[in-house]
Parts: sequence; structure tokens; C-alpha cells
Amino acid sequence: MDKYLQQLLEDLKYAMEHVVWAYPDDQSDTAAVGEWLSEEDEEAAAPLVQLEEWTGIQQTQFPPEKLLSDQQIDLLYKAITDMLVAYNYTATFIFAMPTRTKYEVIRTHFKQEVVQKQWHTGFFELCFTNKAHAKCLMGDACQCAYFEEISKNLVNDDPTLEEREKN
Repeated sequence: MDKYLQQLLEDLKYAMEHVVWAYPDDQSDTAAVGEWLSEEDEEAAAPLVQLEEWTGIQQTQFPPEKLLSDQQIDLLYKAITDMLVAYNYTATFIFAMPTRTKYEVIRTHFKQEVVQKQWHTGFFELCFTNKAHAKCLMGDACQCAYFEEISKNLVNDDPTLEEREKN
């Protein structure tokens, strides 16, 4: 497994160092565009791609956590999250949990479509809303369940379109 993991770490590093953007390579143009392009405009204009296709790393390359030692998990988790940052994506866990759990969540959800943003950060999807919370890999720390519970108690004070038209 050590030789396999070493090769996987090298593949992740290669992917990190060779990000292919859908935009011009000229950094002066890139910086100028980033200064005036809003996050909403970039979100609307940027292409939607499979993360596996964009990075060249396949979900199937990541071994299940039960096959890895704690040290291997730590190395692999750091390499994956560093690679995501290079692609301008972040995996944000709002609750503390073992690195082993975080690794397995990212491994399981690696096969996803992402917006190929270059100037504004994207967020790696950690929860899939079509999955029962009881089956969430994060267990009691399921972020979707947490936000779902919070949103139940929110009151929407924004007027509807009809209410705004009356005024």
C-alpha cells in the first residue's frame, strides 16, 4: 500500500501544480478580470465540470479509510485538501471531527460537478441533500441536518413580489 500511496500523493501534487483554467493564462488579464467580476457573474459564466475530469484524479483512486493507518489518512487528507485549494475549492467542516471521517467524506463525495471558478472560492459539496441524514457519513455532525434544523425556525420577513407590487 505504501508504494500505491506514494504514487497517489505524487499524482495529487502533479494535479495541484498543473491546474487547467477555462480562462486566459496571462496573469495580468486574470487579475484585471478578478477585480471587476462579481462572484454571482463568475458563478453564472464559469463552466460546470466534473471534478474528476478537471483534476485528472478519480474517486476510485482513493482507498477506503478502513484500509489506511492514521498516518496515511493524515497525509492523504492534507494532500487532497491542498489540491482542492489549488483548484480554488475548499472543504469546510463546521463541526470538529476526526481526520479519518473528513477523509472518508471527501473520498465519498469526490465525484461531483463543480463550477470552474478562478477568482472566487468554491465550496466542495460535503453533504448531498437527497440522502437521509441518518446515513450521512458525518453522523451527528451532519451539516445538512444542522442547517435544515436552523432554517425551520427562520421567519422570512421579505415581502413577496405581490406585496412589493402593492406598495
